[in-house]
Amino acid sequence: MCRGTDLPFKTTRDAVGISLFSDEIELHTLAKSSAVHHKILYAELEKLLGKIKTEKPRQTHATEALHYLADNIHKRSLIIIFSDMMDIRRSQKNCFRLCQHLRHNKHEVILFHVIDKKKEENFEFENRPYKFIDLETGDVLKLHPNEIKDPLSQINVGV
Repeated sequence: MCRGTDLPFKTTRDAVGISLFSDEIELHTLAKSSAVHHKILYAELEKLLGKIKTEKPRQTHATEALHYLADNIHKRSLIIIFSDMMDIRRSQKNCFRLCQHLRHNKHEVILFHVIDKKKEENFEFENRPYKFIDLETGDVLKLHPNEIKDPLSQINVGV
């Protein structure tokens, strides 16, 4: 974790903006390099942390949001994405179009694919009843993880 004074964009005077989205673009700021702008960005991130605990879950539409951002930010920007990429993984064709769009506008992209490998991919839970809640739809599923772990591992091997 970096302190605000240690962040690289503060010493290089690079312009920084932020865009937050779920089912729609919630925040999109212009890229600026002033100290006041940096404070505004930190305040927006703090507000977001407060919202996470109180808001109901929503679908993520990353493809549409990233297409919008590709058109509405300066060409040759560095785009850093933190995402589980769930909605993009559903459609490889859309993902390919998105990459072409970003590349056409000469953007550089760094993707942090955020997942909990132990839980989300390997499904390693204690053998006791769990209630799983889909954070985007709110759907609830009650089950014993070991009942589906073996069939799930067979599906993942074939992927």
